[in-house]
Amino acid sequence: MARKKNVVEAGTSGEKAWELLKWELDCAFACTKTILDSLDDKLDDCITNATSDLVKAILEDDPTPTKSYRLGIMIQLAFGIVANERIDLSHRQPGARGTNGVAGKCGKYLKERHVVASVDAYQNIAKNSESLIRGNFEAFDSFLKWASLPERNKQELHAILQFACKVTAATARPVKALPEIDLTRLSFAAVSELFSEMLESASSGAHEQLIVAALLHARAEQAGGDQRVDTKHLNASDQSSGSAADIQIKTGTRVDEAYEVTANDWSEKLTSAAQAIRIHDLSRLHILATVKDLKGMIEILKQRNEDISAIDLHAFISVQVAELRRQFRAMALHRLYDLLDRYQPNVDLVNQYVERLARHHLIVA
Repeated sequence: MARKKNVVEAGTSGEKAWELLKWELDCAFACTKTILDSLDDKLDDCITNATSDLVKAILEDDPTPTKSYRLGIMIQLAFGIVANERIDLSHRQPGARGTNGVAGKCGKYLKERHVVASVDAYQNIAKNSESLIRGNFEAFDSFLKWASLPERNKQELHAILQFACKVTAATARPVKALPEIDLTRLSFAAVSELFSEMLESASSGAHEQLIVAALLHARAEQAGGDQRVDTKHLNASDQSSGSAADIQIKTGTRVDEAYEVTANDWSEKLTSAAQAIRIHDLSRLHILATVKDLKGMIEILKQRNEDISAIDLHAFISVQVAELRRQFRAMALHRLYDLLDRYQPNVDLVNQYVERLARHHLIVA
């Protein structure tokens, strides 16, 4: 007797599932409110109130920070719809997991549209198991059991998928698009004036860290080679992120340079800088901060065994801007937009940045 198949074959099934899911998400982001509202009626016509409550609980009460269950239900539904035969939707399908799988593609798609999403939903749902029913989120478990019953049909699954895509798209943050940067206007003075204004405005440290990260990224690209610049999420500690510092320049896994960035006095970072050198076996570390007493700073650092430098943040940024050619200053501005959008939670900081670019006449009119 043939064993009942719980999963569909990898490859084309994953491609078809993503093609369907992307189409429904595209529609959810592009359709008019009237069309989207009609999905509520379609859902009510296809499923009972009890099942509708389960779906809404998953979409609205997902307990994970990156809304992994919300993504998980959409991905499982897509696989169920494109399958040529009935499959057990309580099991993860081949081709669903990973950055190159449906989960990774969906997470990337949603992040680009300013929707909270996981890089791989299945890492949080069921990292090392094909079974997705884990007893961690009752609504999710109950829905998967319902969706896997023999009497389920694709019309029901499709109505739920369209509704889930609608609800997900509605959570997009109201972030202004980045205008086209005008290369001809990116003089040292113009870009420096922009950054100076940003550093003078309150941002909980976001402007300081992310401006530096963007400039170092552009400098690495201008130089060519294999170096890359990593920076941690603004709200993540160095320890929780596994990072040696706020910003790292790396070649492969090797840390070439490490930077701690703060708007406050440099001495506030001295203890943590020394600890980072020891813990991560760094040859040196740079503190970018306010340095009011140059001689006093040197005297303090002379007493340390670690190779720690303290550099005035404004001066450091000015040097980086000066060293970049115009096209790489533009790259830094583009990178800063991405970092403000992805690495800190305040939408206003992103929109204020876009407004500043226009006010400083750095965009194409």
